[in-house]
Amino acid sequence: MDVIKLMLRFGADVNTQNQDGYRALHYAANGDALVVSKFLLDAGANINAEDQNGKTALHHCIHEGSLLMANLLISRGADIDWEDETGETPVTLCLRRRNMNMLQIILNHHHMVATAQRRDFAANVLLSAVDYEVGEAVHLIVEGGYSSVTMSDAAGETPLHRAILKCNPQLMELLIDLNPAGESLTATTTMGETPMHYAARHGSVSVVETLLRRLMRVLGDFGELDEATNPLNATNNAGVTCMYVAATTEASTRRGPGEHDAIVESLQRLNARLFPRDCIVLRSLPAEMVLLHEHVRRGMTLWIREAHDQSHEIDDGQEEDDEGRISDVLLTELCFDWVASVAVLPSSSRRANWAGVLLVAISAGYAYELVPLLLELPLVGSAVAGVLDRLERFARVRQEHLVLLQVHAELSAAFGGRGDLFNVE
Repeated sequence: MDVIKLMLRFGADVNTQNQDGYRALHYAANGDALVVSKFLLDAGANINAEDQNGKTALHHCIHEGSLLMANLLISRGADIDWEDETGETPVTLCLRRRNMNMLQIILNHHHMVATAQRRDFAANVLLSAVDYEVGEAVHLIVEGGYSSVTMSDAAGETPLHRAILKCNPQLMELLIDLNPAGESLTATTTMGETPMHYAARHGSVSVVETLLRRLMRVLGDFGELDEATNPLNATNNAGVTCMYVAATTEASTRRGPGEHDAIVESLQRLNARLFPRDCIVLRSLPAEMVLLHEHVRRGMTLWIREAHDQSHEIDDGQEEDDEGRISDVLLTELCFDWVASVAVLPSSSRRANWAGVLLVAISAGYAYELVPLLLELPLVGSAVAGVLDRLERFARVRQEHLVLLQVHAELSAAFGGRGDLFNVE
């Protein structure tokens, strides 16, 4: 210590660095030299000086686990948001090393600090703890009163939304346990997405089942809820339900074989709807004319093609089986019926010509390619039941296509003897 004082007295620069970018304060932080660090800081040492890797003295003392040194540096204004060359900050370093004592020191100094990048420091750390999947940090922040578990970021994402993105059921359980009232289970983002929407899009079967189980624990038996109060039927800002999200989301690498269908089946068991009742058909058409809602059209295009592709799946070296050929026939018949049921073609005076062209193309084996076009055409209301019967037969080839059968059920219920679909203002 005397040597340091003597050198500074004779003009030594307290911020001089060696070839590795290390300064005296870095060495003091690494060596847990608290008294030396205080002296260097009093002498004008740059508290946020970087070494060659972009690390500050605070990075070094957190790595070494020196609580007293960290407390000194933070109390003197060390930047806890300083990113090294890898993008790691002192906060994320605490989380990655799972050092809860160090994290608590940071929280105690800064949990009331607001910055331009975040509304509340502790809430931001909570989200980071979820992103790093550090359950003990989540528990510390919430139980310590630093942040509410129901907080949300600028996009409206809660910690539960983030845990679902990480596909971590254990972390989900912890967050839900920390919110006994259950508000986070139905919280929505700025896009109107509930945790169930997130689970349907990003989650595994385990994630979906965890969320459903906890929803039932709070809300009771879903069978006793009507459609309007069933949280599974909530729509996001785009007007779609969580089942629609699940059914239109391609199976991700997080989902094993069959998990996509298992998620849909789990939602079906709890009376989830694919489409809101008021989003089956467009309401501005003349009576007895039916044009399916854009979500129905988009979904049916995807699922009809998906069912067709599944029926043609064969192992290497095997010839196409009977189910594939049957699927081709049933899809062709479905398209024939659709053309026969069309209410208005582009030019009514040339209806026969347009219908003839479509029928020839379907007969030539282009039914699969024509599905999107056919779904854009309005149908005669009285003919819908027949088309739906064809759809059901097609959906039951080989392995039943759960979503198409759900489409059949919801559309049949909507059109079955209900004239109100054709008599709206």
